[in-house]
Amino acid sequence: MRNPDKAMAALTWQDILAEEPFEGQHWEGVYGLPSGNVVGSHSWGADSDGSTPSLSPWDDEDDTEQSSSSSEIELTDKVPDHLYESEPDTRTWGSQVASYNHRYEVEEMQARQYWRPDWRSPASLHKLFNIGDASTLGPAFRRLLGPGRVEGTVQDKWINEHNAVREILTGLQGRRNLMIEWVNSGEDAMKFIPAASAPSLLQLTPASQLSILSSFARTATTLEHLRRFVDAIFAHAARGSVVPSTTGSSRLIMSNFSRRTTRTFEAFAETIDAQVREFDSWCATQEESICMGQAGIGAPLVVSLLSTEQALRSRFSDTFSSILDILQSVVQRCTRSALQPEVMTAVWTYPDLPKRMCPAAITALLLDSLLQSIQKCSEMGDNITADAMKRVFSDTAEPSWGLIHQWLRDGMPVQDIAPHPTNQVGRALDGRQLDEEFIVEDNELPLLDPDFWKEGFVLRADTAETGTPGAERRSAMIVPIFLQPIAVDLLEAGKALGLLRTLGIPLALGQHYGADQWMASWRSFKDVLHAPTGEHQEVSDEDASQFAGMASTDDFSSMVYDELIGPCRQAKESLSRVLADECDLWLHLIAMEGLYLMRRGDVMSNFVDVLFSRPWEDFHFLNNAFQEICSSTKWIESSLVRFSHRGNKDKTINRTVRAMEGLCIEYAVPFPFTYIWGPHALQTYSSIFVFVLQIRRAKRTLERILVRNTKVSQDNAELKMFYAMRGKLSWFVK
Repeated sequence: MRNPDKAMAALTWQDILAEEPFEGQHWEGVYGLPSGNVVGSHSWGADSDGSTPSLSPWDDEDDTEQSSSSSEIELTDKVPDHLYESEPDTRTWGSQVASYNHRYEVEEMQARQYWRPDWRSPASLHKLFNIGDASTLGPAFRRLLGPGRVEGTVQDKWINEHNAVREILTGLQGRRNLMIEWVNSGEDAMKFIPAASAPSLLQLTPASQLSILSSFARTATTLEHLRRFVDAIFAHAARGSVVPSTTGSSRLIMSNFSRRTTRTFEAFAETIDAQVREFDSWCATQEESICMGQAGIGAPLVVSLLSTEQALRSRFSDTFSSILDILQSVVQRCTRSALQPEVMTAVWTYPDLPKRMCPAAITALLLDSLLQSIQKCSEMGDNITADAMKRVFSDTAEPSWGLIHQWLRDGMPVQDIAPHPTNQVGRALDGRQLDEEFIVEDNELPLLDPDFWKEGFVLRADTAETGTPGAERRSAMIVPIFLQPIAVDLLEAGKALGLLRTLGIPLALGQHYGADQWMASWRSFKDVLHAPTGEHQEVSDEDASQFAGMASTDDFSSMVYDELIGPCRQAKESLSRVLADECDLWLHLIAMEGLYLMRRGDVMSNFVDVLFSRPWEDFHFLNNAFQEICSSTKWIESSLVRFSHRGNKDKTINRTVRAMEGLCIEYAVPFPFTYIWGPHALQTYSSIFVFVLQIRRAKRTLERILVRNTKVSQDNAELKMFYAMRGKLSWFVK
């Protein structure tokens, strides 16, 4: 090339600072500067004398001719295309450069930042008091009181009321703000109080502002205590031990015995968290309305501290204070603390405190406290708080409701039966354990123990002292109030289902595995309370009439009873049919009645004649005699009957009927009838048999007392008395 381009020197900061504004290649494209209009850029003309380009949109003809006729520059065939582009309109970028509107916008934004130390209220603070101008009230009172006599606020710092409302909403959510502050020590420890550096409001006196801020501070304190309790429960529930499994992975486990908080308490914390989050959402909505009103969007809005407090009470009433009162009372009773419930402030320390009550008692206490609060609020006409407490109660009772479902689905766990691959409904008998929160307690008796059915699984009870020296201890049933009417039926139904699965007999419930499983259509507690008629339907959260008619504990108890009584009766009826049809209940019952009550007159008469004919203290003789007599009949299995005698051999049957008191008859009933006819029942049956046998012996003896071939004088009074006594005794024994 004949005219090679010169090499471009490296650009430095010194060169940039030395240049005039909008000169140099680095300004190209900035503030809308088009290509070819920056001094010193590549697009700048080679014949430019360094002056500013013409502002005229039309090129000067003389300059054009001079440029075209110049012989100092010889153009090549490859000329850059941008040299032929039309000259841009410099008025566009010139106006943008001269515009500094963004600086005004920043300054305007800073003028609205009331939290800045140098911010000052635009209102006049030196006006005289005017009853028609509310903004003159606050400054007038301060001038009247004089400097240094107003506590709780800064003397020369003011704030607009809508901004104060925004700060209060921020403080109610537990965040840092200008109006209220959290105190960790001192007389007001663990509380929100009006901030010492809080700015003043023009239309409020210092005393009225302090009163309003104190009300908001109490609400913020209640919410902060609930937040800390929720965080403590969640943090404790998240802690567990990670143990390696056989597959190499790890799993998180938490033993019921090491658990310091019950599942019901965790559900209680979860529903409190939901209520607090709903409150935070309400605060965000209120602040959004204020911001939209400032921007002129929507209908006109009046914002004040009093209207915010009224809106807060209209929306939530005493919900959070009621929840905190219940929490403090339950924690105080669970830990047996000497502090009164209203003094028990640090409720978030509950997971780390030693518990003085069993988990089932804590669960029952919490649920009963919630029910009593619902009834109290309903009686006082506070429907807002009552509805909120009903939602809290339904969510808190869900773990206990799940334990009832498990009990009715699987029945009582049997510990000493070898695990079967699968039972009739496809679940393994793997040594399940009852949760410590459940109303049923496992006494860990062996399955074959005669007292297993009565004492193996019982309703939990709390044994307490009567307070009288030498008096017996009395037990109180640890069952929530709303479950007490159905508690006994639940216990019997779970026992029946567990016994059926232990026997390996299919459930005679009209349902089979693979189709509609037993208890597969179980509804949540919330659905039960919303649809008490038994309709299986989903309940939405928007339902405004959430079981609004339920106000007393009897209403809840009746609803739960109606929901559970059907499965309980079905389980017990199924066991009754199995015992009668599969286990020959009536056959054994008839045999025992014929034996112990001597309803088989022919056979038992022959056996009694043998007993009275010879000495029978030898139990081998008794058993052999009974088997020989019963060999000709099939009404009883003689091998199941065993006679024994534990009486005094000095007493003979010929002298007194008391010799029969040592006679004992045992009927070896097969399993599971040992639960029905246990040792105590068989002993009672044996006593009845001995009594009937004594009567028959007396009857036999009286019938043998006859006076024949003897001349009786009519004047013999003693003989007449003897026959009269014999007649009365014969009438009695017959």
